[in-house]
Amino acid sequence: MSNDHSQLQTNETLVDKCANFQTVRLFEFLRDSSNKGILFGHQDDLAYGVNWQSESGRSDIKEVCGQYPAVFGWDIGGIGQDQNLDGLNFDDIIAWIQKAHRMGGIITISMHLDNPLTGTPGIIRQQWTKYYQGNLIIKNICQRFD
Repeated sequence: MSNDHSQLQTNETLVDKCANFQTVRLFEFLRDSSNKGILFGHQDDLAYGVNWQSESGRSDIKEVCGQYPAVFGWDIGGIGQDQNLDGLNFDDIIAWIQKAHRMGGIITISMHLDNPLTGTPGIIRQQWTKYYQGNLIIKNICQRFD
């Protein structure tokens, strides 16, 4: 199987004609970067790693690859509390996002919401197992509105 992707056709037009300036810039950056390689990302990269936590300037990716990742992901599940679902302080998350932005990184934000039926954190794997085994949670919520 060949890895030659030179013949692939891509859509180089932004679909959203009303996209704001930042969206256009991100699209252009991603489009222009696509010929240069892969943009690698890492969740909570500046926050913790193997045998360390909250050490300024540290990154497992940087230590292994020689540079920070291109994409920095952060989970804001638990927003409104002191810490997110990973136990990271939101003030620290804000500072790490700002640092990654100053480094030119792409920032992604995810949010694992609490289970609206049980109130348990959305990150608990057992709840996802129940969800995927027949959408029991969704089914139960919907039945309450019948």
